[in-house]
Amino acid sequence: MMMKNGSNNQSSVAVAQIPRKKQFYKTKMCPWFFSGRCDRGMECLFAHSQGELNPIPDLSFTSLCPLTKKSGLCKNEKCSYAHSVCELRPTGDLYKTAPCTKFLRGKCNAEEHCRHAHFVEELRPLPGNLAPSQSAINLMLSSSINNPIQKGTRKITITTTIKIITTITVIIIITITITIIITLGRIRKMKRYEEIDCLSESYPSSVI
Repeated sequence: MMMKNGSNNQSSVAVAQIPRKKQFYKTKMCPWFFSGRCDRGMECLFAHSQGELNPIPDLSFTSLCPLTKKSGLCKNEKCSYAHSVCELRPTGDLYKTAPCTKFLRGKCNAEEHCRHAHFVEELRPLPGNLAPSQSAINLMLSSSINNPIQKGTRKITITTTIKIITTITVIIIITITITIIITLGRIRKMKRYEEIDCLSESYPSSVI
């Protein structure tokens, strides 16, 4: 059991480290390749030729300002950090390539602005058109199963939508029914008045 828990922890750490490893994917030449000491082949995160080199990503406004998070205020006008969730921008090719650890733990304050995937179907290919990490997929699937909040998030949304539609439908039906009842009542009154008029016309006027 201890080994199993340890492997789970290792996979979680690996998933959390995916963005750091892939942010600079093949943006530098491999220092071991030209000396014949690189044994990673296609899995190497460094470039083995000039044609493989990727531009260094612009990471400005891709993470929250440490000062703002700590004290709520940053006086640096040239600060390259984001000072609110709305200011955060996607980290280039890394957008939605890793699971959101906060969401998997139960809550993500960034919500729709989050740059990380909240569901397996949101996971995008890693830089270099690499498939999403299997450990990331497994972590998200296990969290969806074990975490009732995540498991029921979409079900709650669908259920809420159905309830709203049902409520609106019931209100419309009740409104139409009341309108019909009121209309029928008015028609009946009009018929009674007509019957009274007919009866009064059928009797001769009293002679004085």
